[in-house]
Amino acid sequence: MRLSEMLTESLWRAASQNMSNLKILHLSHNNITRLRVESFRGLGELKSLYLKDRNVLTVPLNSDDNGEIFLHLKKLKNLSLSDNKLTCLPTNIFRVLSNLRSLNLSYNFLTDLDLYMSHMRNLSMISLQNNLLENINKDVKIFFTDLIYLFILYRWNLRYMYYSAKTRWNRNGYTQIAEADVEVPEFEFDVFVSYAAKDGAFVKESVFAELEEKRNMKMLIHDRDFRAGEFVNDNIMHAIITSRKTLIILSKAFLQSHWCRFEMHMARLGPIKTGRNVLCVLMKDHVPTKGLPLEIIDIIRNRTYPEMPDEIVHCADVFWDRLRDALMH
Repeated sequence: MRLSEMLTESLWRAASQNMSNLKILHLSHNNITRLRVESFRGLGELKSLYLKDRNVLTVPLNSDDNGEIFLHLKKLKNLSLSDNKLTCLPTNIFRVLSNLRSLNLSYNFLTDLDLYMSHMRNLSMISLQNNLLENINKDVKIFFTDLIYLFILYRWNLRYMYYSAKTRWNRNGYTQIAEADVEVPEFEFDVFVSYAAKDGAFVKESVFAELEEKRNMKMLIHDRDFRAGEFVNDNIMHAIITSRKTLIILSKAFLQSHWCRFEMHMARLGPIKTGRNVLCVLMKDHVPTKGLPLEIIDIIRNRTYPEMPDEIVHCADVFWDRLRDALMH
């Protein structure tokens, strides 16, 4: 009998009573779609539970408002719910898991994160990679901030929270940004240009010349404008937050650069904090999507972006005018 069937029948309940000393349980790749509230009742000594990959626990977990499924797993330290097609999780689903050290929620469809987590003082790793997060509860953000140096996996959403908060510090102390400033922002720069070193000549000879010199846009370019003595991460977040838009010069060289991809991910996550779309992509080279990370494919496929025309000499003004309009609105 498949484990997916055992978990919904009395056979599984009987079996679990005879596994009271079990420490590790792997239930991955079983196409499990249902869990009863008593499924893990006899597994009080369990330390690691893996329900990841090719299970579909959307219905039982989404509806577990009182956290009854994991109620008897108070000694659990490692929990993986990766790739379960989860769209949301009830606030109290992990309410008894105070000993949890690692939590894997990656490769799901979570859009909101509103979890009770303040009791998880032992948590040192959380993975939220490849979700659709748009809203994160204030208390969860504070919890993440307190533990940011303990996370083993620095995922993009957590990085944005950390570095955007860090850029609010200046030499005189903490500077709080008022909510009104988000609605009617005043920017120091019109556009932050993110590009690979190999594309530097193109940026200086074409992008800079056309947009700043000819069309009076105020541009932030890292070769010229990054602040000396600051960490690269801080310079990047300062550039994104103080610029109206971030212009990605997308090329094969760009995708090979760690810092360029960091800049792209930070700009992509901007709407989580600011509510505004800050990312604009200029396709400099044809970039094949095969083998690219899913988040980069999403940017390429689902965004309207200007592409360099084959004969830019004959339509240069029209192209640069349109790009300027896209960056200013």
